Amino acid sequence: MKTVLVVEDDAPLALALSLRLKRKGYRVLTAHDALAGVSAAVRESPDLMVIDLMMPAGGGFSLVERVQRQVPKAIPIIVTTGSKEDHVLRRALDMGVVAFFAKPYDGEQVAGMVQAVLGRADGEARPAR
Repeated sequence: MKTVLVVEDDAPLALALSLRLKRKGYRVLTAHDALAGVSAAVRESPDLMVIDLMMPAGGGFSLVERVQRQVPKAIPIIVTTGSKEDHVLRRALDMGVVAFFAKPYDGEQVAGMVQAVLGRADGEARPAR
């Protein structure tokens, strides 16, 4: 079973996405700030992460950088954000994230992207490095 780590400080959003992913057959872990997200990523080495960019204890960009440095394997990362600014999207894509969703997002679209990324053959997944 593939593991997805959802790092989101908005508890209702984290719960809604987690339930949707669990219904699709994923093991889902959650963290509610960047520090807890890094800790969970290092400890669990998930198959994919969904990260909110604007959150406490370091923020999403810091989280992406730390995960890329501290986790031995490349983890595909999907980011979400309430920001509508182009530079935020560019920075996320420059960091190697596989997808970007502006809030409010359609949870089914995010879950579909998770399936698309994790459904690829091992050699085809684009790493978040």
